[in-house]
Amino acid sequence: MASFNNLEEVKKLYESVNGLESENNFFVGIKDARKNAGVAKGMEYPYNGLLINFTEKGLGVFYLDQPGIALSFKLSKMNVKEDSYFFIKNEDIESIVVKKFALLNNKIKTVYIKLNNGKEHIIDVKLDEPDYLYHNSGFSKFLEKYSN
Repeated sequence: MASFNNLEEVKKLYESVNGLESENNFFVGIKDARKNAGVAKGMEYPYNGLLINFTEKGLGVFYLDQPGIALSFKLSKMNVKEDSYFFIKNEDIESIVVKKFALLNNKIKTVYIKLNNGKEHIIDVKLDEPDYLYHNSGFSKFLEKYSN
């Protein structure tokens, strides 16, 4: 299982699938269980979180999975599903919307990535992930482009 704890490990992971571009901005998010619940949704979105490389050409994505049964998901317990990499080209993205997670919570954003094929990835992303230092700058650049 590949690790995604630091920038060097993340770059090696993306390098292994030829997933690096000239601009690479990495961040992590946890699947929004409120909107992706149920057996059908679990089969359509078989992950607990996403590791994303936001580039000038689109989004390079790895699934993150937390082994076992859990009441809540924690990035520190997740592993990268190495064979899960896929790339979403900018032209395949219908919209990306970033909203507040909750009215009184300014530390988490909910990201809606809607694709032209009707599929939608919904993840909750913390503004600050102290255990994943690459996340803070990567997500800040993502917010610069997609926040209202």
